[in-house]
Amino acid sequence: MEVAALLASPACAKLKVLKLSGNFLASSAAVLVQAGWQLEELDLANNNLGNEGAQGITEVLRAQVEELSLRSSLTTQGSSLTRDSQSRWQHLDLGSNGISNAAADKLLTAAMKARVTVGMSGNVLSAKVFGKAALLEAQRCF
Repeated sequence: MEVAALLASPACAKLKVLKLSGNFLASSAAVLVQAGWQLEELDLANNNLGNEGAQGITEVLRAQVEELSLRSSLTTQGSSLTRDSQSRWQHLDLGSNGISNAAADKLLTAAMKARVTVGMSGNVLSAKVFGKAALLEAQRCF
């Protein structure tokens, strides 16, 4: 059975955790995630989604998912991922994505205001941006 067909079944609407890491999903992965799901955690790490795929997924899950892992799945922008007032996510893992300092700084500043965390390990960041990331990660422990 194809993954898309399996995930389209009504039983999947009750999923709380969906882990699809390392499945070679591309930018079309957004179609696998259905609107109306009540996911708490979505793991799409190591899937080469690119920014377009990540943006599509975050649009669908904007008010639903609490923890989203896109580790090693994006290109250098990453700044298309934002948290607005309707979002529920509390932790976003963007580690090992080659995110630029500017995009990382923008995301981390927004995360600090919203009191949520963004994992940035494995990205080559300036000391200033790395410090923000470390501070946010430390706050997550408390």
